[in-house]
Amino acid sequence: MSRYEDQQSLLPGRIVELFDFDLSPIRGETSVYRWCSSFKESGDVVWRGNTYTPIPVEASGFERTGKGQLPTPIIKVANAKLVPSAIIAELGDPLGARLTRWRVHEKYLDGNELASTTDHYPIEVFLVERKKVETQAYVEFELSSVLDNEGMMLPRRVVLRNACLQRYRIYDSGSSTFDYSNATCPWVGSDSVQGGAEGPFYDDSDQPVTDPSRDRCGKRLTSCQLRFGSLNNADQVSGVSVISGGSGYGTPTISFDGGGGSGAAATAVVSNGVITAITLTSGGSGYTSPPLVVITDGELEGQTPGGGGVGGGVGGGTGAQAVASLNSPGALPGWFFPGAGRIR
Repeated sequence: MSRYEDQQSLLPGRIVELFDFDLSPIRGETSVYRWCSSFKESGDVVWRGNTYTPIPVEASGFERTGKGQLPTPIIKVANAKLVPSAIIAELGDPLGARLTRWRVHEKYLDGNELASTTDHYPIEVFLVERKKVETQAYVEFELSSVLDNEGMMLPRRVVLRNACLQRYRIYDSGSSTFDYSNATCPWVGSDSVQGGAEGPFYDDSDQPVTDPSRDRCGKRLTSCQLRFGSLNNADQVSGVSVISGGSGYGTPTISFDGGGGSGAAATAVVSNGVITAITLTSGGSGYTSPPLVVITDGELEGQTPGGGGVGGGVGGGTGAQAVASLNSPGALPGWFFPGAGRIR
């Protein structure tokens, strides 16, 4: 006989009321307390593999109507062994905790011949809206529907432009290693130049440091770009494109000016006095914008804004122009920064 048939029966059997008091919606909590409101139980009640402790629970206000506001039930829990008060003492008022109310016939509980995990009345889920009363005898909470929370806005996550809300790794000086146990930021280092494994390192002002114990995240978009961008050497020149080959060039030299970095180098490929290509020999480092490309052929040199360069001199070359480009940043976790793109 199913629960639906029980509803039509003259003797459906006793209904047991079970409650899951789940603290996981509260940040950092994982505990779930399970109570059974029946006074007829001589010991723990087991259903769906979960153990429910018999404790006096008085629940009211769960009735629903087809119009008007959603129900705001009241649940009064006996302060047995001061468990409810202990929860409040540790967390404060557990606002937002999830209370699930189950109603199931006794014969469907675990250990019975007709045990069933699916034959139960509709699940009712509510959130703790406020604590009404706390005494040595009992604690009383007012509940609200998950669809009826005062002051709730969508999306529920607070959107802060260019501000990272993730938890960064912590350096453990005792073991001289990074602790990732509570980190939600995926940065684990690029095993590159500065500091070796798990580097490079930056302080909370985005300045490079060599001491891993000073590694901090500034929680800014630039902080993220420093780390994830370095995976693709985003501060290096990636190539030079010839816009105009000019004419009359002999053996031109290529240099770079500006862009905030240094060390980039390249050579020119010349055919019949025309620069046909520029080959990058070093990408340099520290560039925040593409540098100007300076083309020198002999004693005279010149440069034009926007990355172009013209030159002339002994070789008689003139009119060549080229532009430099930087590596694309690494795959930034863009959902960290709602103002910068995606949002989780």
